[in-house]
Amino acid sequence: MEAKTAKVGKMDGMKLRVKQESHEGGNDNNSISVRIDPDVLDQKTKGSAANGDPDVFDCSICCTPLRPPVFQMDLKCHVCSLPTGRSRCRALEAVIEAMKIPRPHSTFGCRATIPYIQKDTHDHESSCLFAPCSCPISSCTFRGPAALLSDHIWNEHHSTTPQFFFSYNLSFSVFLQQEEPFYVLHGTDGRIFLLLNAANVPHGSSLSIACIRPGSRESNLGYNITVKGERSELRFRASPKNIRDLKVASPAESFLFVPHAISYSAGKNSIDVRIRISEGVE
Repeated sequence: MEAKTAKVGKMDGMKLRVKQESHEGGNDNNSISVRIDPDVLDQKTKGSAANGDPDVFDCSICCTPLRPPVFQMDLKCHVCSLPTGRSRCRALEAVIEAMKIPRPHSTFGCRATIPYIQKDTHDHESSCLFAPCSCPISSCTFRGPAALLSDHIWNEHHSTTPQFFFSYNLSFSVFLQQEEPFYVLHGTDGRIFLLLNAANVPHGSSLSIACIRPGSRESNLGYNITVKGERSELRFRASPKNIRDLKVASPAESFLFVPHAISYSAGKNSIDVRIRISEGVE
């Protein structure tokens, strides 16, 4: 019998040792030995394997628990030993299919798991309610749970960024400077809203409201904006757009256009705002 050099590989923290043995009777007696050593599994993989179906560790023929080393017939059926075109390790495939891994935002409180085989294709980032949010201040690198964002913005930026604490379903007024890109609005439930002032339209500016929150599910929030000029008044209502990072957010799809002709008296606008909790837009 001739034993070829063992190959050692690693699969997401799981060390595998593969050894091919050949006998002098030809290739029919070739076999591949795959050993999974539980002592070298890292903690993450141990936890993932523990979340799987324990039945996958039973032999598919005799139904007894598998124990290392696991042998795979080379180019033969593992049941009848007839030659086959390829050699697949069904036991190891079952282990891989049963493995569960934590989702990307487990450090922020997400307790859900996904199949290991979907780790590079599963889109959980856009819908996870535990995804971290970023501070809207351009020079700030804070990134964390949305529940901590309100305290962070107030404690770290109240002296340089206009902010207002409001109650839902009640109107309030803010004065927005022409050069201010946004006004931070703190809800009584800790949620953060931004009154966005974008100079991205000709002959005026666009006003809209965004909510800094994770997930992409529909919101039961709506808002009203009223801008008053000397002889005119503009009104707008919509639902706030959900964003996690203002620095990379796409422009608002709907907004209130405020022409220069009626805006920024003495360099600022008085804007009446009401943020509603309702079933969609009224």
